[in-house]
Amino acid sequence: MKRFSSLRIASIIFAVFFLSFTQSLLTAHAADITSNLTDYWNLDDGSGFIANDSPRGANALLVGGPTWTTGHTNGGLSFNGSGQTADTGVGSFPGDGTMSAWVYPTAYSDWISPMGWKIIGSGYMLIDEGGNGSPGTWRAIINADNSHEVAIVGPTITQNQWSHLAMTWHYANGAYTFSLYVNGELAGTNTWTGPTIGSNVGNFHFGSSGDDNDNYFIGTLDEVRLYNRVLNPTEVATLADVPIIGQYMTLDSIDGIQQTAATFHGTLSVGTSPVTTRGFLYSTDPSFSDFDAVTDFNGSGFSDGTYSLTATDLVCGTHYYAEEFSTTNNNLFDTSSTSFTTSACTPPPATVPVVASQGGISGGSAWFCTDPNATNYQGSFPGVNVTKGCTYATPVATPPVIATPITTPPVALMFTLTLSLGSKNSEVQELQHFLNTHGFSVAATGPGSLNHETDLFGPATKAAVIKYQKAQHIVAIGVVGPQTRKALNEQ
Repeated sequence: MKRFSSLRIASIIFAVFFLSFTQSLLTAHAADITSNLTDYWNLDDGSGFIANDSPRGANALLVGGPTWTTGHTNGGLSFNGSGQTADTGVGSFPGDGTMSAWVYPTAYSDWISPMGWKIIGSGYMLIDEGGNGSPGTWRAIINADNSHEVAIVGPTITQNQWSHLAMTWHYANGAYTFSLYVNGELAGTNTWTGPTIGSNVGNFHFGSSGDDNDNYFIGTLDEVRLYNRVLNPTEVATLADVPIIGQYMTLDSIDGIQQTAATFHGTLSVGTSPVTTRGFLYSTDPSFSDFDAVTDFNGSGFSDGTYSLTATDLVCGTHYYAEEFSTTNNNLFDTSSTSFTTSACTPPPATVPVVASQGGISGGSAWFCTDPNATNYQGSFPGVNVTKGCTYATPVATPPVIATPITTPPVALMFTLTLSLGSKNSEVQELQHFLNTHGFSVAATGPGSLNHETDLFGPATKAAVIKYQKAQHIVAIGVVGPQTRKALNEQ
């Protein structure tokens, strides 16, 4: 998707630019924020005891009489903190997901919750406020099996004004990795280890924490959404109406397409933060779950303008997807993808039988001998057995030359898997040890530190991988993909 830069220009030009910028921003993100949107309560109904949902149709039953009012966008729903909630009937997502809403708190009280799943004694996943006697401080919490609670503590948000809250979660290798966003900005990430939430926490509610009918919210809610995927930071920022002040980029064209090479042409405007790495990603997978890249690095930062880079490690006759990208402040920005196909592979040459011919001398012109049992010559040699340009002599037996094979020890590949946040295997432990012994410490003490490496790829491992990737001039997104594996295995 495209990221757009803010330009410091004269106010009248800026006004014209801003109108175009806003429209382009909305267009660029429209498809992304509706992808995998399973439930959307816009709360524009205005009357009745049902809040309609699209696209799934999980209409929420309004319990206790919350009142229709003006929302952040058109209508909204007001809750008084005393038994009022909306029961959607939606069970929890066992794997990936995102919940979000606009909130307008009018009062604070310990443990009020705008949305989530919860059954006391069973488990919960929710956003709440006021934990630990800190009214106004918002948290994202997981306790999937009622064994232990893990929370992310976010910033305080002001009463009587609109704020946007979002929580994302991803389950892999026996653990949830989850994040809290407040007003489009990442407030924190944490990990809860244990079983999936499944259906043991009841239905999703907004206006309270869940089926327990407690932690009632005080204020107005609007634009409540559920996704069955993890939204990325830019998509969350789009939901929160945050202008993306950063890069504007386009992948303008791809040419020079050959069997193993192609040249990418792009335009980059660096925005307000220095861009140190720019380039193009290419993958045979449209979701870019695994990819290669051709990159350009400048420690001082790039200027605005066009540039071109050529990839030379492509495979003939293969369909690729490509994106332009740049990195700044550990964030990856990329364009929407385009695609191309490399030139077809060259078929192997046909086998042509070799027909032996003899040489000779005719009219003073020499024919050259091609008989493997004779010696080629040109001219007249008296006293030599000559037959049509071939000289024959008594063959001398030559012992065959037996070449001594050169044995090259195989390269020991330490890393063969794509590793990312939430991965849990022995290669993660090897990765942590490598980073700790090569100047990219995962942790100073405790789990993940030298000689105390673990098999879980957590936020500290991701941060260390990003430092290593920057040092190697690799796309610094904290994922151990083909390029990072190659660098690791060669060291």
